[in-house]
Amino acid sequence: MKIDRTAIMEVGRDSVLRLHQLQSYYRYNMSVNRNAIADPTLVPLKDDFSFVADPNQYKRIEIPFYRGGIIEGAVTVERDGKQYGQGGLRLLLRAVDEKYQKTIRTFSDGSFYAMDIPPGKYSLEIDPAQLEFLSVTSRPYQLQFEVKARADGDYVEGLQILLQPLE
Repeated sequence: MKIDRTAIMEVGRDSVLRLHQLQSYYRYNMSVNRNAIADPTLVPLKDDFSFVADPNQYKRIEIPFYRGGIIEGAVTVERDGKQYGQGGLRLLLRAVDEKYQKTIRTFSDGSFYAMDIPPGKYSLEIDPAQLEFLSVTSRPYQLQFEVKARADGDYVEGLQILLQPLE
């Protein structure tokens, strides 16, 4: 945890982080230090939050975590009857029924990888401006897939997008 003001932080034997020496009635802004979490599949529901310190008492703040999903796949382009990996593309990942949105880049060999994806149904498509610039169309235009809520997280692999030259 990171805090925007001076405080004493101690983790008790019960694994609860306690903050001491807080100024009463001040608003404290905190953020979760993702690098301090031992399990990389655990994702906090909120990375940043704030609270007002009450005088002479502890305030319980619970931070919910979920198991993030991981997706991986590749984008290939068809040239002269052969398929090659297409690097440097922007992929737009959007939740179908929520506000989650993320931009993913393809590696030089056309592969892509993303983690910390919340459970839900998603669509993945190539940035339309890049399709136009490359004079290609994608098959399928939009990939649909689901990241399931599982105890160990979900791993969605083998996502494939093929780019074909415009006729």
